[in-house]
Amino acid sequence: MGVPTLEALAWVVDAEPGTTVCAALDARKREVYAALFAVEAEGPRRLTPDLALAPEALAARLPRPCTVVGDAGEVYGEALGAHARLLPFATHHPRGGVIARLGAARLAAGEAANLGTLEPVYVRLPDAELPRSR
Repeated sequence: MGVPTLEALAWVVDAEPGTTVCAALDARKREVYAALFAVEAEGPRRLTPDLALAPEALAARLPRPCTVVGDAGEVYGEALGAHARLLPFATHHPRGGVIARLGAARLAAGEAANLGTLEPVYVRLPDAELPRSR
């Protein structure tokens, strides 16, 4: 069973229902991978697909109040910190137990993945596939 990293990040935030969480990772090249989640009684519910965008563009999308989890908050704190509460990545990172629990819940709900075809989801094209700029 595949569990998206950004989703696993959202689940490590101990937040009250009604809170918005932004899971965001440094994608290098002045970009972040991010997704927004609404915290509900059952846990985080995805609001957006995984995105690849500039930290300033993400900051403009953040609702207020919002909690950012992931290493992007440390790398791009100047852009994101003015718009959200930043949690330290050292204490709020993807945990194996969270990933196992999410995978087990999906299996119990009848979801299944063919391990032979399970692949990572890449949000942006690899550099080799980007058009050459002149």
